[in-house]
Amino acid sequence: MELKDVLKLDCTKSAVLCSSKKRALELISELAAEQLDQNPQKLFECMLSREKMGSTGIGSGIAIPHGRIFNSDQAVGVLSNAQSRLSLMPLITSPSICSLPFWCRTINVKNTSKPCL
Repeated sequence: MELKDVLKLDCTKSAVLCSSKKRALELISELAAEQLDQNPQKLFECMLSREKMGSTGIGSGIAIPHGRIFNSDQAVGVLSNAQSRLSLMPLITSPSICSLPFWCRTINVKNTSKPCL
């Protein structure tokens, strides 16, 4: 699999207007939902569930929110940056956030966690 198979041009956005981490995740979920033919609210809940376990912010203005789904056979990435610093992101110190969330199907893996979708 190549990056172009996962990250489509339609899933890249620059200088996105959003004022909160929640809204950023909603926007990311909407973009991914179009590619995956999924419910954006379900994708949002999946990412939010992961964020509740601990922030996916890694510092220097970068966060990698992500989630797993089990009812799709494709992976998708979204690359975006916010126009201004988002609140509620303690590890983010620069004016913008880049995110590359991935949703992918896990195949033949024994896992005790429940799938999001």
